[in-house]
Amino acid sequence: MGVALLLEHLELVPRPEHWIQRVQQALLIAAALYLTLKYLLLVICLLYLVNEYVYLGKWTFWHFIEITGHKLLRLLPFRFHQIDLRPIVGAVLIFLLAQFGLNGLEALYDRWVLSGLGK
Repeated sequence: MGVALLLEHLELVPRPEHWIQRVQQALLIAAALYLTLKYLLLVICLLYLVNEYVYLGKWTFWHFIEITGHKLLRLLPFRFHQIDLRPIVGAVLIFLLAQFGLNGLEALYDRWVLSGLGK
């Protein structure tokens, strides 16, 4: 939202008529950012799965994958004794949320624009 103020001051983008429009723009951009990161999150989940079961050394990269994957998947309860299904379930959830989220974002944007809030 801070960049929008600068762009409006430079008259590169039109000023919104209401502050709600600026909040809507910020929400749409934040959701779109998540959708662009879906491939990175999927790769982290899959590398975390490989790192869980195969020892690949003490490289900094694998330590980063272990910590990031653990933080990303810590809320999922799919761990049974020695079997950790969290990376697989997490990858599927990320993929499904991204696919349905894209459709939802398009519908939300169309509704805002058609209702006059996006002018």
